[in-house]
Amino acid sequence: MIKGKDLKQAKLVKVELDKERPLTFDFNALCELQEHYIDPFVAINGIATGDVKCLRALMYASLLAGHLVENENDEFDLTINQAGRYLGQIMTADKKYYEEIFEVIVDGITLFFPQLKQEDNSKEESKEDKDSKN
Repeated sequence: MIKGKDLKQAKLVKVELDKERPLTFDFNALCELQEHYIDPFVAINGIATGDVKCLRALMYASLLAGHLVENENDEFDLTINQAGRYLGQIMTADKKYYEEIFEVIVDGITLFFPQLKQEDNSKEESKEDKDSKN
């Protein structure tokens, strides 16, 4: 029998926005994402293509999920537009911080869809093979 403590958990980090906020990509984030995108794979693919609407939805869903982990009974006080504004500030001010945030989100996504990580590894290996032949 599998016990809850044996299950993989999505990473929870603190991000500095208007205040320190928890961020994670767990099952609740996946559900919230589906509220904004019928097909979560479209949203997930948006990371690779740089779809800004998708990036904003992923950020918002991850912030909401982080809030639910730490403050399940408190009102979530951030709108998707505010999440987008903070994301825009991060993208233009600190690329490393932006990459760290999305690394947490991608890690959470691959907990639910491990085949995406395998596909990504296959693409990297294929690219390396092409580079070594040139």
